[in-house]
Amino acid sequence: MIDLLFSLLKPFYVVTSFQTAFFCILAFSMRSHRKYFEWLWVLLFSLSVKLTLFTLKWHFGINLDTPVFKFVIVVFEFSIGPLFYLFLIKATQQKIKFKTTSALLLTPFVIALLFLYIPQNQWDSYGSQFHTFLGINFQIHSTLFLFLTYRKFKKYEIEIKNHITQNLLYEVKLIRIILNTLVLILFFGFLGSLVRVIYQFELAILNPILEFMVLLSVNASFLIALKIPYQLTQLNLGTEAYENISLVEKYKNSTLSEEQKNEIELKLNELVVLEKYYRTSNLTIHELSQRINIQSKFISQVINELHSQNFCEYINAIRIDEAKSILRDNNFAHKTILEVCYEVGFNSKSTFNAVFKKQTGRTPSEYRNSYFQRSR
Repeated sequence: MIDLLFSLLKPFYVVTSFQTAFFCILAFSMRSHRKYFEWLWVLLFSLSVKLTLFTLKWHFGINLDTPVFKFVIVVFEFSIGPLFYLFLIKATQQKIKFKTTSALLLTPFVIALLFLYIPQNQWDSYGSQFHTFLGINFQIHSTLFLFLTYRKFKKYEIEIKNHITQNLLYEVKLIRIILNTLVLILFFGFLGSLVRVIYQFELAILNPILEFMVLLSVNASFLIALKIPYQLTQLNLGTEAYENISLVEKYKNSTLSEEQKNEIELKLNELVVLEKYYRTSNLTIHELSQRINIQSKFISQVINELHSQNFCEYINAIRIDEAKSILRDNNFAHKTILEVCYEVGFNSKSTFNAVFKKQTGRTPSEYRNSYFQRSR
């Protein structure tokens, strides 16, 4: 049964290896937001080499046990976690900070390299134990970088709402799905290792399942990375993400006077509300900044302080207010919910329904029906 599952995985590995190489070439050739795709290209190249070597060895029986190939496999395998971490930082426009203690993150990699110099007679005697230890060592390495990635992404999720609207927020949530998938893969990997160490029992059925999940997450990651909207890669979030901190503390060093705040508020109201700029689908604070020639950090501050909302909530509130006006106007009774959704600036009916219900306690259909029932 297990052999059958592994044989079925063979074409998946071959296809994924070629697909990874293709995506690598595609990312390398991209001209828009070049720096972002440079990091993606490096990540894809490393993963492409790792997948190709793995496929050749385990699915085609090609002997890669020479010292050079072993070294290459270790280097490229252990590079995936750090490169994914660095790519996410670049994709989310955050700063990369290296400390002296960061060198400790290389410990699992160094351990794996040291095992390459263990004599062959020791491998013949303790090969099973060595492989188990190295598997756990690699999982620890992956967990460390996944933890760092999650921490950076959490900061990004907090601050990004000050820069984009609900439509683009959906793209951000797709990245979290990939991170959650990686967590699940690591969990099952640890489970298999623990059972093997404690009970001396091989959960062979887990291996093909894990590998299939890896292949799915790899492909999903590439597609999401290649489709990240241009607007997200152009945002400048700064170096800090604020959570559970007062506005006074957050803006204690701001140079904005009360008069300047009021001027920004007037310009915002004129452009966003009166000119209905909120109807722009994938609106970002960067676009507003360019339109009214005011730094985005000051726009964000005004929205935070004067409306007690982040940018996403601010635009959502205006959109929902207009949607409510349309839904309770008998002159627009012929309009479908989807038409109203697009008219006020949303590009997804499910997103529109979720935001509308969060603000009013009812879906758009329920709101319209209840209003006209009261009017009769």
